[in-house]
Amino acid sequence: MSMTSQMPEELRNECGTWATKLEGRLDERECIAFVRRALPRLLEQRELFQNVLQNIASAAPYPDTRRSTLFENELILYIHEQSLFSLRMLMSRSGEHTPIHDHNAWGVIAPLTGILGVTTYERMDDGTREGIADIRRKSHRVLHPGDTEDVLPLNRGIHRTGNEGGDILVMVSVYGKPVRRPYVLEFNMEEGRTVPIYTPRTRKRILAREVLDTWKGSYRT
Repeated sequence: MSMTSQMPEELRNECGTWATKLEGRLDERECIAFVRRALPRLLEQRELFQNVLQNIASAAPYPDTRRSTLFENELILYIHEQSLFSLRMLMSRSGEHTPIHDHNAWGVIAPLTGILGVTTYERMDDGTREGIADIRRKSHRVLHPGDTEDVLPLNRGIHRTGNEGGDILVMVSVYGKPVRRPYVLEFNMEEGRTVPIYTPRTRKRILAREVLDTWKGSYRT
């Protein structure tokens, strides 16, 4: 059974409308502007998201909590069949933050509940040295329900998000069509280094290939 068929009807219809609006829009500014208007209206449907959260709490089939994501507290609510955009939810306790990281697509993020802190960073080096990065803090915003923040791809969108309130933060995000890269970069500001973050599924595949390559090399010797 597909994810779309399991979705609440209101959410399925909304995502269908978004797909129609976003299809053919190549300018990321237009896409972001549309989602910044549409996402807060969707998040006003409290009963819809209460039902989604109840599904998560009761281990219902939708959304699939076993599906591989970059962060363990993130869930996928919708992915367009041509990867035009995805709708995701991330939950965190007070004081929890993501690592500093970039993204593979434009996006819009917003809190459904709680207080969302967003810190952005600027890359100072040219990115030609693999695993090395010089970044500095650029801005910080505190978002409440009804507020949104843009996300830009790759070096233009380096940021860190987290729960800056006392209650559980539920952040809902929309990301556009990703670039062809199977990871996002995590930035260690103190050490000036980067490391790729893979989904657990992708990381397992990479490790298995590395083991096989090692075995092949040992057979040749």
